[in-house]
Amino acid sequence: MINSVRQGHTFEFDFGISGSDVEAFATTFSVMQYPGDTPAITRGMDYYEGKFIGTLTALETTDLAVGQWFIYPNAVDADEDLGEPIKLYVAKGWV
Repeated sequence: MINSVRQGHTFEFDFGISGSDVEAFATTFSVMQYPGDTPAITRGMDYYEGKFIGTLTALETTDLAVGQWFIYPNAVDADEDLGEPIKLYVAKGWV
């Protein structure tokens, strides 16, 4: 499934990372156009009710080029199941 957001709009997402004591993980996300790319955005996520929650702000989506992007979860404990990246299509905003 590919999610979509217009430039200039907020996009909220979550990752259900599994493992023991996941709420203690130092978990971040990175937004890239392809694996190995330099991340356009990297920052921490909050843990809430069994999931890590992330948000791309309206300003951040405005700065992303129109096209396909991926949101990758990252955790300090490399042997935990981080799940699949989120596919995101950024559409032209009518700001």
